[in-house]
Amino acid sequence: MNITEKAAFNKYEALGYDIITNGVPDLILLKDGKISFVEVKAKYNSLQINQFEAISLLRSNRFKVRFEGEGADRAKYQYGEWKRYPWSLKKAKRKREARR
Repeated sequence: MNITEKAAFNKYEALGYDIITNGVPDLILLKDGKISFVEVKAKYNSLQINQFEAISLLRSNRFKVRFEGEGADRAKYQYGEWKRYPWSLKKAKRKREARR
């Protein structure tokens, strides 16, 4: 994020906006003045933590987010597990940090 983007980020964050900088779903659908999102997953792709966080934020603001592709069922399951068992998301975050 450059200095100008960081200033804009700070401005809107101070105004109380939720901001998504990564993990945004693959497709943004616009129709009849409505917006929805689609996360597309290939057969063996997993939902990443930043994607889970972005999708959760979008859904908490009442936006529709769908999963599509051969890996959609896996991503839906993973999303549901992280929602039901927040400790498993924390474990996944620790695992990701350890790989860095």
